[in-house]
Amino acid sequence: MQKYLAHVEMLFSPELFIIGGVSRKADKFLPLIEGIQADVVPAQLRNNAGIVGGAMAAALTGPPAGSASHPHPAATALPAAEPGSAAGL
Repeated sequence: MQKYLAHVEMLFSPELFIIGGVSRKADKFLPLIEGIQADVVPAQLRNNAGIVGGAMAAALTGPPAGSASHPHPAATALPAAEPGSAAGL
């Protein structure tokens, strides 16, 4: 991870790296990272950061195509079932 952070730091000169995914064990590996000028901190939500971020992105973009509020076009083209038929029970 140290090589990667050093490379990203060389390219972009960030002031801060926020590490997610393995942040549950951040207290074990963060002290081992040396030679990085930027601050390196674990994600505040630890390992849940990606899950929460994905849920927030999904909430901002709305329901996916084919969901109940955006049904597939083929589902809306079906004729209504007649009362008493097997499909209408």
